[in-house]
Amino acid sequence: MGVKEIKNDFSCKQKDVKDSRLKAFKTLKMLLEENKIADVDFEQPRALYERVLSEDEKEAFLNNLVDHMKEIKKNIAYRQVSLFYKMNEDLGKKLALQLSLDVEK
Repeated sequence: MGVKEIKNDFSCKQKDVKDSRLKAFKTLKMLLEENKIADVDFEQPRALYERVLSEDEKEAFLNNLVDHMKEIKKNIAYRQVSLFYKMNEDLGKKLALQLSLDVEK
C-alpha cells in the first residue's frame, strides 16, 4: 500500500481573509464607539500577562507586538496601544515608547 498524497486545500481565499479582518475591525470600532468594552473584558488577559508570563515571555510578547504594529497607521496604533494600556499600564507605556507614540495623547 503506497502513501496517499494529501493536498492542503484551504478554501479561504485572500479576499475572504481581508473581508474577515475588515468585519472584525468594524466590530471592534463599533464596540469602542459605543463604549461596550468594559474593564471586566481586560481581567483575563491582564491575569495572563501579570501572573503567568515570565519576564522573558513578557519581553518577547512586547517585541512581537512592536514588530507587528510598526507599520500600521498612527491612529490605529494609538487605539490599539490604548487597549493594551487598559490591560496593563506598564505594557501600554512600553509599547507606546517602542512605537514612538506620545503616551500623553
